[in-house]
Amino acid sequence: MEIAIVGAGVLGSIFGALFLEKGFKVTLIEVLEERVRLIAKEGLWLQWPDGERTHSRIDITSNVDAVGDKDVVMIAVKGYHTRPAIEGARRVRAASVENLGRYLRGLAGGLRGRADAMQDLQAVMSSSDWMYATLAKAAIAIMLLVAGDPAKAERHAREAVDDSLPYPIVQTFALSALAGVLLGTGRHGEAAEHAKRGLETFEQGGGFAGVKKRLESILHKAQAADAD
Repeated sequence: MEIAIVGAGVLGSIFGALFLEKGFKVTLIEVLEERVRLIAKEGLWLQWPDGERTHSRIDITSNVDAVGDKDVVMIAVKGYHTRPAIEGARRVRAASVENLGRYLRGLAGGLRGRADAMQDLQAVMSSSDWMYATLAKAAIAIMLLVAGDPAKAERHAREAVDDSLPYPIVQTFALSALAGVLLGTGRHGEAAEHAKRGLETFEQGGGFAGVKKRLESILHKAQAADAD
């Protein structure tokens, strides 16, 4: 996967280094020419909370038009620079923009019971955009459970968990889907186990607050059912 990060400050540099470590190809886009020249010449040096210093060679440019096609574009600038950063990033052609729209449309449609919601999510799942494809697979798992196909739901959820391993934020969502499917099929012990794993992953790598609440809810319900 190829990722462009707009902003080579603290946040952009940290995410850039972490994505590089996981094997992704990363390009930083930075408006400050002095910073571009420094990182291009010296590489990216970071000091982590435990005192460890790391060095990475990373692509960086101030020319948005030279970046080309990327799978994902990430904005990592201060709040008051967000709008111009987004306007500039529009010139980077990213498959993730279209897939994000399809994913959100499918997710919202699923919550409203729309018949075509599954089609949007399946289109995203079959794309080469790893992150949204994995999120779509997890969302489809939940929809399949509601539709009365628990075996297929579990298969999709387990595949989503396996596919999500490089990225904790995606993994917490996939684990919440699997734990929910297991809870829905009465396998309370397994549901609690995967919910705990999801919460541990959240604490280690972050995630969305809503997903954390869902994991906590699943864990509480699974433990309460086991107690009965």
